[in-house]
Amino acid sequence: MTIKPIITERFILRPYLMKDAPQLAKLLNNRKVSRWMPFIPSPYHIKDAKILINQMLAEQKKSICTKIGLAIEIDHLLVGGLGMHRIEHGHKAEFGYWLGEAYWGQGIMTAVIREFCCFAFREFRLKRLFAYTYLDNCASERVLIKNGFEKEGTLRKVIRKGNRYKDCHLYARVI
Repeated sequence: MTIKPIITERFILRPYLMKDAPQLAKLLNNRKVSRWMPFIPSPYHIKDAKILINQMLAEQKKSICTKIGLAIEIDHLLVGGLGMHRIEHGHKAEFGYWLGEAYWGQGIMTAVIREFCCFAFREFRLKRLFAYTYLDNCASERVLIKNGFEKEGTLRKVIRKGNRYKDCHLYARVI
């Protein structure tokens, strides 16, 4: 599936490129960032970034994809990412997002998710988009609420991070 970049005055959402690997590794090799991401190892190396990018590039070659990953670019620099997986076209998808620590608290992710939701609901004809947040990730919850997501409940031991199982809140936006 060909994904066209989403260009705004503030940022660009675009497919990952292999040239993103060094910056991706640099940003995700920060425990303050990776601790919120269940599938990101710590430490995070450039080889991990290349594997992730290769997976995303391979998925884009499919005519019907079940996951997508997009880089968040500001001033020609990768600053974060987001993506969907478990996509059921015409119905629902789970999504996740992250931002490099230097970019926190600037309203970037709120604006990114606003644009991404428009894209996801339109391009995949979704009726439901949902995300999990760790119980203590208040910033992530605020971003979702600002974008019309509602808390649906708490799921016990739903996410595995390393050798630990974590409780999460479930947020969804339904149209």
